[in-house]
Formats: sequence, C-alpha cells, structure tokens
Amino acid sequence: ALYGGHEQALKHLYAAHNLVKDDHIVTAKIQARVRQLRIIRDDLKKLKI
Repeated sequence: ALYGGHEQALKHLYAAHNLVKDDHIVTAKIQARVRQLRIIRDDLKKLKI
C-alpha cells in the first residue's frame, strides 16, 4: 500500500513538472508576441498614424 501511494505521489510530481514546463513555453511565446507588438507599435508611431 505504501509503495502504491509513493508511485501516485511521483505521478503527481511528474504531472506538475510537465505543467511547469508547458507554462515556461507559454510564457516565452507570450513574451515574444509582446515584443513583436511593441515593435509594430513603435513602427506605427514613426509613421505618425
């Protein structure tokens, strides 16, 4: 019974780790998009639109 519980805890740990990994990827994508939007905004300011 103890081993089963340990195995379950490990599964939860791996699942949490994968969520964190995915979160880092999502955060990186959002940051890249924000940078793109800032560049576009700056270009629009230069054009005086």
